[in-house]
Amino acid sequence: MYQRRVLVSLEEVLAARDRIEGRVHRTPTFSATTLGRLAGVNLWLKAELLQRTGSFKPRGVFNKLLSMDPGDLARGLVSISAGNHAAALAYGATSLGTKATIVMPETAVASKIDATRGYGGDVVLTGGSLMETCLGLQRELTLGSLNAVRDWSFAGDTMRGAWLMLQQETADDYVLASGVPHTVAELARTAFACVDLDAERYVRVDAALLRPPEATPSVGDASKARKRLGWEPTMRFEALVERMVRADLRSLEGVAAGS
Repeated sequence: MYQRRVLVSLEEVLAARDRIEGRVHRTPTFSATTLGRLAGVNLWLKAELLQRTGSFKPRGVFNKLLSMDPGDLARGLVSISAGNHAAALAYGATSLGTKATIVMPETAVASKIDATRGYGGDVVLTGGSLMETCLGLQRELTLGSLNAVRDWSFAGDTMRGAWLMLQQETADDYVLASGVPHTVAELARTAFACVDLDAERYVRVDAALLRPPEATPSVGDASKARKRLGWEPTMRFEALVERMVRADLRSLEGVAAGS
């Protein structure tokens, strides 16, 4: 029987409530009788305009920051916003003893820019791309074993292989993989090249993230799938990395537009 997946469970909601307890206001609710009558419901509105910084944003900000690794939090935060999230992040970061740099468009409301600075945020105004400006602020990417070998595959290819398995009269085990090894260093170089940057200038190895050398490389052998299913991977490693980078850039631009 199909069961709809709950994106956020009740346990997660309760954990978030406990995590941010004492850091945000318990805002009141007010009845909206006329609006509720028009909608045919008994309607109550929660007055989050009375929340710290004037919006509901600090709830999510504190829940995220208090869930972070203390070491990562101490290094500071960089984000993109046109207003409410900017103020909330500045307030949250200052409250927890860390720094927040927020890239804001020059066209942002002046009062929101002032509020963000007032809460302790370091505001960077730009008339260009918010994402490009934000990327320019991050000076390093921390990784572990750059020589670790992996077999990166495209999800679309593997799902096509899964579909081909289901078309077989007899069930069997198959491995779906590109079969081509690439190191983490190669992944970093390829990703940085997608935005015309040199990975060696930005990648930093953290000894705490290093793993013991692996006895065998993590590379799959899809010869059985090729022979019996006629399956072949279609996306090359470089194209896959570029696709992921472009998707992340679009996603971050979308977040900025909605902030």
